[in-house]
Amino acid sequence: MIGVHDVARRAREIDQMGADYIATHTGYDLQAQGETPFATFNTIKENVTKTKTALEGGIKLTNLDEIKQANPDLLIVGAGIATNDDPTSAAKSFKAAIK
Repeated sequence: MIGVHDVARRAREIDQMGADYIATHTGYDLQAQGETPFATFNTIKENVTKTKTALEGGIKLTNLDEIKQANPDLLIVGAGIATNDDPTSAAKSFKAAIK
């Protein structure tokens, strides 16, 4: 859903196509402008009935409450683990926190 201007319409179209998942991703450039994946994700979730949802981009332990509230079917953590000084510990922390 990167670069999609009418997220609600496109989510409904993809839902009707029978996709397994629809993911939102907020890249570094948009994160630098203060965007998070949550508004787009919520729009997707409100507009699908069959397709599972995935949340990615800007996922950090500090926004875990928002992640839990969003309740994605799939959570993709990239930089929140990969750019950590101790990625193994970061991965374990995410796993423990989302249980």
